[in-house]
Amino acid sequence: STLDRSSAASDVYKRQHIVFTGFSAARKVELETFANEGGLRVVKSVTQNLVFLCFGKTAGVLKLEKARAQGVYIIDESSFIRLVESGVLPDEAVESLTEY
Repeated sequence: STLDRSSAASDVYKRQHIVFTGFSAARKVELETFANEGGLRVVKSVTQNLVFLCFGKTAGVLKLEKARAQGVYIIDESSFIRLVESGVLPDEAVESLTEY
C-alpha cells in the first residue's frame, strides 16, 4: 500500500516517540519515514518515553509485554496510518493503557 506523504499527525502527537516491530526491513523503513514526516519521533526500542508501539505480523512477545507494562499505546499498521493522517487514535486500536 502507498502512504500519503502529505499527511501530518495533529500537534497532540507530534514529537511523541514510536517504535515499529514485527515488520520486514523494507516495510519498517517506509513506516519510519512516514512517521518522521508526520511529526513523530522514531525510536528503536521500548524506552521510558515511548508513547506508541506499532506491531506487525512477526512482533516479539517480550517487546509487546514490556510496552504493555509501561502503558504504551499498542497499535497495528492501519491504525498507525490513520493516526498520522488524521491525528486521531482509533478507539478500536487501543489495546493498552488499561493499567499502569
